[in-house]
Amino acid sequence: EQLIPYSPTHDTIVCKSRRGFIYLARDAGKIPIIPCYCFGEQIAYETSNFMLPFRQWLQHNLGMGLPLPKSWRPKHLKDFALVVGKPIEWEEEDTVATMHAKYISAIHDLFYDNKSKYPEYEKRELV
Repeated sequence: EQLIPYSPTHDTIVCKSRRGFIYLARDAGKIPIIPCYCFGEQIAYETSNFMLPFRQWLQHNLGMGLPLPKSWRPKHLKDFALVVGKPIEWEEEDTVATMHAKYISAIHDLFYDNKSKYPEYEKRELV
């Protein structure tokens, strides 16, 4: 799913609509959630727009991602970099929704605080 919405200008956060990992952390005893972002993942493969609506339908309805790379050779495989943020601790009043909002905010902060370190990302945005 992460590779299907390729764009040469921006990265897409798929977990904006995903909260299952927050529920798991809560149900396991309110485990702190550690935000992380991998630079290079979304630009490693340039995917085709061929049959994009159908592939998005497959992903949404059947849970089956079908990215179609324009080339089977990654463009920037050596340029992957994982940035890890500070753990987000649960507070007594936190709900799944508030923790999810904190997580998404932390991902945005990681991206914008670190994108200048990676030349391919200087002009990219996070959506």
